[in-house]
Amino acid sequence: MIAGVIGVLALVGLWITLPKLKPTRAANLADLMEVAIRPRALVVLVSVLVVISGHFASFTYIRPVLEQVAHLDVAAISLVLLAFGCAGFIGNFVGAFLAERDPKLAIIGGSALMAASMAGLVLFGASPWLAGLALMLWGMAFAALPVGFQAWMVTDVPDRPELGGGLLTAAFQVAIATGAVAGGLLVDRFGVLSGAIYCGAAAAAGFCLVLGLRRHRAVRDAACYAA
Repeated sequence: MIAGVIGVLALVGLWITLPKLKPTRAANLADLMEVAIRPRALVVLVSVLVVISGHFASFTYIRPVLEQVAHLDVAAISLVLLAFGCAGFIGNFVGAFLAERDPKLAIIGGSALMAASMAGLVLFGASPWLAGLALMLWGMAFAALPVGFQAWMVTDVPDRPELGGGLLTAAFQVAIATGAVAGGLLVDRFGVLSGAIYCGAAAAAGFCLVLGLRRHRAVRDAACYAA
C-alpha cells in the first residue's frame, strides 16, 4: 500500500513538473532507424548497452555475493539493499547536477564510481562493512547514469527527442536482459564474484569511451574556434 501511495504521488509530481511538448509528425520505422544509425545516437546506445548490462550482470546476483562472501544474513542483506536504494536517491540529484553542466560528466562520474565500487567489493567484500559501503557507492553511481544518458540523447538528437527516448528505453531493456543472462553464465562458471568483475570492467570501458569522446569533441571544437 505504501508503494502504491508513493507511486501516485510520483505520478502527480510528474504531471505538475514535466513541461508540455508540442506534438511532432507521426513517426514510422524508417524514422526510428534513421535516428538509430546517427553516429551520435549510436554512441549513446552502445554506451548504454555496455555499462547497463554490466550493472545488471552483477546486481541480479548480488544476494549470493553478500551471503557467501560478506556472510550477511537475510536481515542484513535487506538493510544493505535499502542503503543501496537510499544512495541511489542521492545519486539522482548528483547526476542531474552534473548533467546540467554536461550530460557526459554524469556518465563519466557514474561509470568511474561504479568501477571503483566493484573493485572494492571484489577486493574487500569479505568485510561486511566494506561490502555495504561498496554497495552504497554503487547505488549512487548507477542512479546518476540514466539521468546522464537521457540528457545526452536529448542533447545529441534535439530534432527527434521522442524517437531518441524510445531507442534509449529499448537499449536499457536489452542491456538489462543481456546483462542478467551474461551474469548468470559467469556466476555459474566462474563464481559469485565474476559478475562484479564483469560489471567493473564494463563500467571502466564505458568510462573510457565517454571520456575519450568528450575529449575528442573538445579538441575538435577548439580547433574550429581557432580557425
